[in-house]
Amino acid sequence: MTTFDLSSVSLFSNLPVATLQALAHATVEEHYAVGGELFAQGDKGDALYIVKSGAVEIFLNIGGERVALKKFEVGQSFGELALLDGQPRSTGAAVLGPTTLLRLERTSFLQVSTDHPELMQTITYDLTKKLRYSVRYIQASMQWSAQVSEGNYDSVLSAIEGMSSEDRFIAEALGGFHSLVSAVQRREETYKQELQQLKIEIDRAQRDAKVNAIRNSNSFQEIANFAKQVKANRSVRK
Repeated sequence: MTTFDLSSVSLFSNLPVATLQALAHATVEEHYAVGGELFAQGDKGDALYIVKSGAVEIFLNIGGERVALKKFEVGQSFGELALLDGQPRSTGAAVLGPTTLLRLERTSFLQVSTDHPELMQTITYDLTKKLRYSVRYIQASMQWSAQVSEGNYDSVLSAIEGMSSEDRFIAEALGGFHSLVSAVQRREETYKQELQQLKIEIDRAQRDAKVNAIRNSNSFQEIANFAKQVKANRSVRK
């Protein structure tokens, strides 16, 4: 049970007092003294979380690199999908320093929803709203993906920044795509630098090989011997 004011959480702000009290009894507080992974991408989704204090970062692992998508702070919730489908997590989450979270298990949520059906309606409405707002993002991301494949990173980043929205759902999606594009751009720049360095090393090796081939040739040896003989003759004359 928690004494945290759940009405301050935007997801639950319109719920009746009785429903909020039932939720408070079903919610468990978890304390984290230091930062660390909360759950990994692909883990079983079995709970919703609310940040009571501290912060949590949502991220994706792409090619071994961790890409931050969103940071949740006091009063914000995440993991709503797990309450409905219990499917594996689509992202990972990490606690950022000392943090206290409120955990609502899926089984507890379903029990509370039986006596308070408005809770299920609230979650469903929230997810439906996110889905509706996601349509615009998906349409735009298809165009951006084509541009990214052509290496037009700067134009995509500018377009994303120009689409900034006050709506938090769109803003989160835009922020996530912006982070992804930036990560891909940084990786490509790294590859370009490594390729350039490799080219320099190959050119140097080829140049050295050519020089050695010339030095070891019969013609070069004849010229070198002739130069030595001329030098020796000069020394004798002196």
